[in-house]
Amino acid sequence: MYTAYFGMSQKPFHPVPNPEFFFPAPRYRESLAHIQYGLMEGGGIILLSGDPGCGKTTLIRYLVNQISAEYVTAAQYHTGVGSGSLLWFMLNEFGLQAKERDRNRSIELVYRYLHQQHKAGKRVLLIVDEAQNMSHLALEEIRLLTNLQTRDTLLLQVMLAGQADLQSRLEMPEFAQIRQRVFVNTHLAPLDAEETAGYINSRTQQAGASDPLFTEDAIERIHSASGGVPRMINMICDSALLFAFNDEVQPVGLTIIEAVLKERGGVGMPIQAGENPRSTTEGPGMDDRSEDLQLDRRLRAMEEGLRTIQAELRRKATAPSGTMEGNLDDLVGTLKALLMVERQKSDKLLRENTLLRQRCQQLMRAKGAASPSASETLQSSGSYTTN
Repeated sequence: MYTAYFGMSQKPFHPVPNPEFFFPAPRYRESLAHIQYGLMEGGGIILLSGDPGCGKTTLIRYLVNQISAEYVTAAQYHTGVGSGSLLWFMLNEFGLQAKERDRNRSIELVYRYLHQQHKAGKRVLLIVDEAQNMSHLALEEIRLLTNLQTRDTLLLQVMLAGQADLQSRLEMPEFAQIRQRVFVNTHLAPLDAEETAGYINSRTQQAGASDPLFTEDAIERIHSASGGVPRMINMICDSALLFAFNDEVQPVGLTIIEAVLKERGGVGMPIQAGENPRSTTEGPGMDDRSEDLQLDRRLRAMEEGLRTIQAELRRKATAPSGTMEGNLDDLVGTLKALLMVERQKSDKLLRENTLLRQRCQQLMRAKGAASPSASETLQSSGSYTTN
């Protein structure tokens, strides 16, 4: 809608990850270099982590384009990878067919394919995005697949990309063997202020704009509101360009950005350190209510997860009897892993809540000690006398 008005041939801030708009910020180049080193050295598992919206999928798709001549790549971008689905995904990607859903037979077919590619001088890379959602047994399949090798070469390299929960899960004792196979572990952090400016200007230029479309103060506000998360930057910038188009304003200034943030009402916008939406005159009761609301949100999220598991149980209950045992084992393992992660998060939240309450009590005591009593105040002013 607004592209022609700003002299662009396409939208620069589309929400779908697009490797053509990959921005080589220093932190992205560093992660990319680590991943490329892991591939070059033939490492077993490459781990890429990062907060939601920090550009993991965009980096992955950019990487796939870069290595397409040397690698046969199977990329699984869907969430909720369960037992057996990885094997069947690989069989489908490699054009292989198994007569029946037999795990050992599927692994044998994959091994033969990997060996053929090795003889042909090709490497094979399996990529699993949103890997924090993988089931217990799917992670076990990753371990089995990384055992496929010749006398001195791994036949399959695996790249797992996911949020911080993935790191937490791999730290569990039952995943020690997978953890030992991690050759590269790199993390994507949000962009800093300078990188945010480069990211915005790079995208608009790639879309066809000849001049900067955002003022410096507008970019500073975008960074503070988004926390440097590319997905949030895209969301704010896309709305700002639409607002500016409707108002026939160029370039986009601070007024437009503030209007966008007000219009969104804070939805999707992270609260940054130092930005406290509560008044400084509010007492500890407000902090308690905030903590209660946070706990309530977590409980609702866990309840939603349980409803999802119940639906999965009902679905799997109708599966053929031959696959029922594996499905139940898969589900039990997944549930245990999820509960472990949730327990760790809840314990951390409770510890933080306790520390916050203690700190609040200390501040209240210090404030009471520093404030003079009413009698002391009257005496010092000379307006208080005794008979």
